[in-house]
Amino acid sequence: MRGYKIHMLLIALAATVLPHIAAAASPGDLVQLAGDSAVYYLGIDGKRYVFPNDKTYLSWYADFSSVKVVAADDLAAIPLGGAVTYRPGARMVKLQTDPKVYAVGRGGTLRHVASEEAAAALYGSDWNKKIDDLSDAFFVHYRLGEPIVSADSFNPVTAASSVSDIGSDKSLAAAPKKLGAPTITISLPIGASAKTVVLGAKAPELAAFDVSASADADITLTALRVQGYIDEAEGDADFRPGADDDNATPSLLRSLVPNLSLHNGSGARLAGPVPVPPDGSVRFDGFAYVVPAGGTVTFRLRGDIAAHAEMEGAPDRIAFGVPDAQTDVAATSPGGQVTLAGTAPAGGSSPAAPVTVKRRGSLSVAWTGGNGVAIAGRTVELGEFTLEATDDDFEVRTASLSVIGLPKSLRKVRMEHDRPGGGRAESAPSSQTSFGGLAIKVPKGQKTAVKVSGDLFSRTDGAVREERLKLEFLKTQPFEAVSLTTGVAMNQGFFGAPELSHSNISSDFVVNYTVLSVAKMADSPVSAARGAEAPVFRFSMTAAPDGAARVKSMVFKVVPSDVGAGGADNDALERWADMNGDIFDDNAVVNLRRPATAGGEVIGEGFETTLAYSIVKGGIEDATPQGLDSAAGDYALIRYVWNDNSEMRLSAGETATFQFEIDASKLALGAQSLTVELLGGRDFQWIDSGEGSPPAYLEGGSVSGLPSASGTVSVP
Repeated sequence: MRGYKIHMLLIALAATVLPHIAAAASPGDLVQLAGDSAVYYLGIDGKRYVFPNDKTYLSWYADFSSVKVVAADDLAAIPLGGAVTYRPGARMVKLQTDPKVYAVGRGGTLRHVASEEAAAALYGSDWNKKIDDLSDAFFVHYRLGEPIVSADSFNPVTAASSVSDIGSDKSLAAAPKKLGAPTITISLPIGASAKTVVLGAKAPELAAFDVSASADADITLTALRVQGYIDEAEGDADFRPGADDDNATPSLLRSLVPNLSLHNGSGARLAGPVPVPPDGSVRFDGFAYVVPAGGTVTFRLRGDIAAHAEMEGAPDRIAFGVPDAQTDVAATSPGGQVTLAGTAPAGGSSPAAPVTVKRRGSLSVAWTGGNGVAIAGRTVELGEFTLEATDDDFEVRTASLSVIGLPKSLRKVRMEHDRPGGGRAESAPSSQTSFGGLAIKVPKGQKTAVKVSGDLFSRTDGAVREERLKLEFLKTQPFEAVSLTTGVAMNQGFFGAPELSHSNISSDFVVNYTVLSVAKMADSPVSAARGAEAPVFRFSMTAAPDGAARVKSMVFKVVPSDVGAGGADNDALERWADMNGDIFDDNAVVNLRRPATAGGEVIGEGFETTLAYSIVKGGIEDATPQGLDSAAGDYALIRYVWNDNSEMRLSAGETATFQFEIDASKLALGAQSLTVELLGGRDFQWIDSGEGSPPAYLEGGSVSGLPSASGTVSVP
């Protein structure tokens, strides 16, 4: 009767705080039916546990605010797992029919507290106020443990903290997953696409398919059948099982693919090789491959392509696939009978990823020659072969170049490639410079670069200045490439056929004895004062260590911002035109100093030099511009020309610096600016030697860094 009253008290307490609304519940929740008397804890094992009374409940929770109301059908679907016991260490208990006092340990373990001294040590001097009566009816939910004879054998705080919730107190485990009806689905892998192979190919992948298992259980594949198709591609564009006879002469699939093997996604062979029968239907038995629950496994079909199969005009096309999973796949599962799904996932007689079989692959050979200046005594990169293979792997064993005119400056031609194993070959230049004994691997689908360089004689050893170095790739000269699949060789006679293509961009270099370069200096002015000798541009000029250089002429283009100001002699172009134009710069309109310092020597003004000023108006140069009325778009040219054998000289390896100055006082009033540019091309002439009369002057196109400009220079 007393237990009944306690249970009613629990109901009353809960009823005062529980919300009367339906709520979803999950493991760890507290639930109650609306208007019902019991509160339950939901365990992760899928069961519910009842609280016997309010004191048991309050040993775990401070109030009833977290209790959810659930529907009767939902609660009824959850089996009863038992009753909740006191939280470990929270209170002591005693049975109504037994005077012994017990401490509660983990999992509802009752441990007799053997003495008052032990009770006081565990729960304090008021220990007798921390005892709850436990109905004999609830004793069945507890178990007896070892007695506590001293405080050393039990700690209430440690006992309480040893559990996080009721589930951990009862050591509940998640309920085992209920197995449903397992299902596998056969499908085409994502990204599957058509491909091409050649006769003699060893075990290429001919088809692939994915096998996906439902999440219910693992599935073991034990057998499957695939159907092979072939299209001669010589008439109807259709695939036929086993054989096709577009032109009345049948082509058999098994003539191209004699055997077929089944592999997993990582390449391990699972079954086969199995001979391909006349009808193209291949069955694989005797294997057991597990597809994990919820997982997908890719299976691949591989087979050698016959090296000497009879092919008619066009390449043949083949395909393989599982016709119908329900009839062509065998599988088992611990979850029960396996449901099979997937009908012709690869497309059947209209395959989504067919394989084209060709007699041989193709190779593209392109020669791209370089151009520019080649320096005597150095090595020059003459050009590059680009080799690109399609549908097959090749090895190039012989290649040739024609050296036009047999230049005396060229000592040796060298060929190098960067494929694994590397390698180089050398040959003396000739009209048919051949490189034999090569082993340049060209993998299909990739490009292989083969660089060709040349060693030049030095000037003293016979290099000829201004000599041209021209190399061409001619399709009539010796060439050999071998298929790494079939071993069949192609020579230069194949150029022009679909299997071997050829292109040529000739190289063209000019032999010089040294190199000249020009660069704007980092401290070139960005502003200039209004003065008669305002620095506006600094630049450097370097002769390579190979030899000295001489400069014949330099031309500076000057564009002031005030060009086109109205009236005569109202802008800098018109005022600078007062320059004499003879061999002296009498009006000091410009100075060119070497080195680029304020105290540098003024050069280009003497009996051995001509200094000329002109204006380009409307695209036409006027060498006598005095009195000219300038317009927008006009600019000035200031030309330095040294007499023959009096050229400005730079020693081998020397870097000279220069400062270009101009009379900025001639600019119109107000904030102005100008730009200066040292021109290239025909406006810059030089000699690649330090002495002697040259057969011809070189132009600025052979000088790196030209043209070189100052950028905008402001003049306040």
